[in-house]
Amino acid sequence: MGMTIEKKILALVTGRSSHFFRGRPGRSGKDGFSPGKNRGWYDSSAERPSQDHRSPLIHSKLYMSGDEGAGALVAAALDIRHPTEISVEALAEWGRKRGVDWSRPGRIWEAGPNHAGVTVYFCGVVGDPAIVERALLHIIQLAGASPYSWEMIRLIQRARGVCSWEDFMDACPLLLRSFREV
Repeated sequence: MGMTIEKKILALVTGRSSHFFRGRPGRSGKDGFSPGKNRGWYDSSAERPSQDHRSPLIHSKLYMSGDEGAGALVAAALDIRHPTEISVEALAEWGRKRGVDWSRPGRIWEAGPNHAGVTVYFCGVVGDPAIVERALLHIIQLAGASPYSWEMIRLIQRARGVCSWEDFMDACPLLLRSFREV
């Protein structure tokens, strides 16, 4: 049984992907890539996006914040749960129960499905989120999926220097307020 694109990408990002890029039966090329299929950015056989940016083709959503991950964690939680249900304590408890080590920039964490059935992920990016977005979209295409099935959101809201749950509890009220005001 094959891996879903989300699992392939998570395996690539977390470093558990050594089997993915090796040659597999039924594919030409010892590195796992088929000659002539991976030439450029746009694959004409891929689904074309609709004019509406919230296309029904979207299967996954990734929130990226320009901090250690606190802003992205709050945005993902607000996406998968009703905003009035979210309190600082509930958010911290939800993160702890899931075993999320959100303060490690560059790691992609799954938050869960939202009300529309879209799987939500979040990630902290210390550098430029646009570079990470371009790299991930390229990896998605190399994995054999349409980059149009992902919605990547670069957040303005961030909490730099928040690296522990205690710091998170202090910074979270400001983050929640900034997201609710938008």
